[in-house]
Amino acid sequence: MSVKNMVGDEGDRWKKRESEEIGARYCSRVRMGNWSEELFLQEEKMKYFLRQKERGELRVQKTRATISNLLKEVSLLLPGDYVKFGDPCQVLAPGLCHSRAPQGLVLAGVVGVQEVDTCQHFQDGSLVSASPHSTPCVRNCFRVSSPDTRCREGDILKYGEPFALGTFESPYGLPLFVESEVPHLHSILGRSKHPLLRLSSYKNIYSLWRVVPLDHATREDLWDMPVPANVPVVISHVASNKNLALAPDFWFSSYFGVECEVSVHTDLNVYRHETANNIWALVTNRPEKLQ
Repeated sequence: MSVKNMVGDEGDRWKKRESEEIGARYCSRVRMGNWSEELFLQEEKMKYFLRQKERGELRVQKTRATISNLLKEVSLLLPGDYVKFGDPCQVLAPGLCHSRAPQGLVLAGVVGVQEVDTCQHFQDGSLVSASPHSTPCVRNCFRVSSPDTRCREGDILKYGEPFALGTFESPYGLPLFVESEVPHLHSILGRSKHPLLRLSSYKNIYSLWRVVPLDHATREDLWDMPVPANVPVVISHVASNKNLALAPDFWFSSYFGVECEVSVHTDLNVYRHETANNIWALVTNRPEKLQ
């Protein structure tokens, strides 16, 4: 063996011994720097986490509570052939089908981080969208409400008659109403560049709607006639005289999956008739197939 190789082997042995000494000297058991403060900080973080868990204040707990509150199933097996004030119903768009909802999309409330952190339910300003989750539940069922303070529960809704759409449940007992403001300079528009739908705690002109017959030939004849349930119609916004519309080109993610944007916009074809984006149905008993 040459002298050069012997020197190289000796150097490798010294490097190996030095690394072993350093590894034995500095390991996970060695406390360096502000180890006492860091240990105290970790203990405080764990105590804070346990306190939040006991109070149900963790984000995952609030999210579970929100989903449990809003996905609570609602029975839609109402007798009768007409829509009545006070009855729960779904606002269904049968013209746009989804792989998860072959019968179409339904109008539903959406919650964000603010709602999850505060009340785990809808609140004033919550967004309204079209959801492929068509199973009747709290978030996609609404009540047909009187446009004023009169109690009209049980009365039949008529074509052209103003009404309000109130949430099926609310965290404070008072319903929230679906509204859309008339666009102005400081309006917040959606990706479709049309006014969005939101929930409001006030019943005003912006939260009033009316049902319009779909067939233009019989529209005037059916005015002031009872609105049948589960029949395709047009829902018009009283304040802007524009129609409730889907925006099928604009989707967004939420706590409940992918949702379709809903706005107030009249979408007509070349024959000046409403397209599938403006066609809705007030569903009260979830039939297998719409008429």
